[in-house]
Amino acid sequence: MALSLGANAALAAQEPVTAPAEATTQVYDLAYFSQYDLSNAEDMLRRIPGVAALLDSSGGPNQARGLGAGTEQILIDGKRLTSKSTSAAASLRRIAASSVARVELIRGSTDEVRSEGLVVNVVLKDGADLGGVGNFEIVGRFDEDGWWDVDGLVSWSDSIGRLSYVLGFENATWSPVGLDPNSGTSDWSRRFRDERFFYPSGATQELRPQRWRREFERNTFTANGAYDFGGGDSLRLNGLYQNNPVKQTDVTDQSRFSPAGVLTGTATEFRYNKNRADTLELGGELEKKLAAATLKVIGLHTRTHVTQFDFRNRTESSGALVELGRNGFDQRKGEDVIQPSLTLPIAAGQTLTLGGEGAINTLDQTIDVFSDTDRDGRLEQIAIPTAFAQVKERRGEIFVTHSWHVSQRLSVESSLYFEISRITTNYPEIPVRTVKFLKPRVDIRYSLTDLDRLRLTLNRNVGQLDFSVFVPAYNVVDSRIDLGNPTLKPSSTDTVTAHWEHRLPNDGGTIQGRIFHTRLYNVANGFEPFGFDAAGLPRSRRGNTPLTIFYGGEFNASVRLTPLGLPNAQLTGSFARTDTRAMDLFTLRPRKGLTTWNNEVALGFRHDLTRPRVSYGIDYLDVGGEQLVSDVRQWETFTRGGRVNAFIEKALGGDLSLRFDAYNLNGAHEYRHRTLYSISQLDGTVSRTESFVEVRDRRFALRLRGKF
Repeated sequence: MALSLGANAALAAQEPVTAPAEATTQVYDLAYFSQYDLSNAEDMLRRIPGVAALLDSSGGPNQARGLGAGTEQILIDGKRLTSKSTSAAASLRRIAASSVARVELIRGSTDEVRSEGLVVNVVLKDGADLGGVGNFEIVGRFDEDGWWDVDGLVSWSDSIGRLSYVLGFENATWSPVGLDPNSGTSDWSRRFRDERFFYPSGATQELRPQRWRREFERNTFTANGAYDFGGGDSLRLNGLYQNNPVKQTDVTDQSRFSPAGVLTGTATEFRYNKNRADTLELGGELEKKLAAATLKVIGLHTRTHVTQFDFRNRTESSGALVELGRNGFDQRKGEDVIQPSLTLPIAAGQTLTLGGEGAINTLDQTIDVFSDTDRDGRLEQIAIPTAFAQVKERRGEIFVTHSWHVSQRLSVESSLYFEISRITTNYPEIPVRTVKFLKPRVDIRYSLTDLDRLRLTLNRNVGQLDFSVFVPAYNVVDSRIDLGNPTLKPSSTDTVTAHWEHRLPNDGGTIQGRIFHTRLYNVANGFEPFGFDAAGLPRSRRGNTPLTIFYGGEFNASVRLTPLGLPNAQLTGSFARTDTRAMDLFTLRPRKGLTTWNNEVALGFRHDLTRPRVSYGIDYLDVGGEQLVSDVRQWETFTRGGRVNAFIEKALGGDLSLRFDAYNLNGAHEYRHRTLYSISQLDGTVSRTESFVEVRDRRFALRLRGKF
């Protein structure tokens, strides 16, 4: 079944994605988007109910193991991006809206992407119809503290015969704003933290107000091209070079007190951190028709070079300057992957895909740490046995996928992956080891009606090994070296998910719900006991967490408000509840999962006024519960408050538009509480407690967008 929106309904017949019989395809053509004055392909997708959530969830680089099984939900010309260093939203932002022929929403798996609830396919104009078109964005950024800067992007799309291409450059002067409640905590330019340390008795030990400042810049050059050989044969290539220097300073005013509450001294601590990441990525996909079969070969070559320098000093009230520490590292990562596969029909409504994947992953790191270990006022270099560390993984995988469209309403997809990985290091205690995984998956879909779909998925997945936790790292907060662990295993999950989706009639939106149960093994995001140090105290190192069980549910909706007299207005909302169970390795007591919120809430409103060509919106993000850090002498909890963002945009005519964004309007607070133990958590003797309250800056952006 295909539903076309707009005057150009005939475009629905031109489908580069092979949709199964049970899939429903909605086509949003040029007539639908002509009521708006749009600049780029990302703007187009945000006008479609339910799609904005996909863009925001794909806001970061893909960290899947190897090339994965094709689980992306946003395609360009029916193909997923052969990239792990850029997001779908960033790629779409570089494509001018005038280069897009239509947008397809496919509910059901496709030949390119398997087992996702919704697949969005952005179909570009044919090379002959494309012509040269440019897209630009100039952004003025500022915050409430007086900081300001200017950045932007420019791209060019064109075709030469059978070759079509997009070239782009983007300069960004602040970290991406966290649109996902589970996103990282580094999306800020300025922040203030109020730290308070307490004696075990509860008396104040130290007051430490901190002022943080970050200077962020990221320059990204991209090139994407596609060559159509005819007859269904094509070659797609993409390249990316990115450099990302970041400077960070923080100043801490310290006031120290005796247990009796008497001020014993004051000081000012200064920290400077400078790091830079350079990434080069080349990817490509060759597709060739072999009678009724299709051969695909995908390749990816990535190199990342990260350097960091960090130092701290303290100025006492007497004026004396004390060096506290200095450290730095040089880290180089590499990944080379190739994945050939052959898809062929084997019976009516059935296809079989056979394939394999080979990959080589490497990491080389040199680290230097200097600290005043003997308290003589001078820094000494710390001896680290693996100051120069090398890790290399050679990985092979074979897989088979069977797709069966049993009827117009029922489809079943099953797959089986077998992987073997050989990891070598220069750690003398464990130079070589081999791991093997069997990864089955079954996905069953049933359409109750044309508007209602049920889905049941059983899946085992294996995560990407992050070699950064194999090697030592300097912990600036506690002035210690966190030992790397070359015995770490990749995380694996066994998940059962039941999903229901209801589409409202007349393109009114979607309502969805799901419940899930996951068993998570060997996540390398925590610490484990590791013997004793020279003083006889227990110590730890990076380790795989024990079995963690997740279960819960999620409800989300994206609906148009046309019945309320607000055409082109959308209301979105979601609520997720997750409960977890795990065993702590240091307390030997049950606890929740380390990095999972109990509740996640997101609400959003968007209204596009087509006559005055004005759009505005507001969104609210909040999480409940806490995230944990558990170490041999540390128990830390982290919570964060809700955040409000808003925007307004006006089309100026002449292919220009002006947009104003406001982030963190409510000045959301974040909270950390740490308990430090003299010997260990299990011993229970508290040495100090710490309480942090942190607020980030309110940030604003004024964007001028246009085409040329």
